[in-house]
Amino acid sequence: MAQTTFSGPVTSDNGFSGGPTTTTNLTATGSVIILSGLPTSDPTVAGALWSNSGVVTVSAG
Repeated sequence: MAQTTFSGPVTSDNGFSGGPTTTTNLTATGSVIILSGLPTSDPTVAGALWSNSGVVTVSAG
């Protein structure tokens, strides 16, 4: 299996809390994926990821 390394900003118009457009960082190396800057409360946007006390959670909206 091939290995891909990616590191850089990820921007969403509706997927993160904090305003109409915010940036979070995604780092993927091998089988490790790190998302930093996730909101810590439910952004109430269906499908948006957020950190629920350290557990990555998908918002129901």
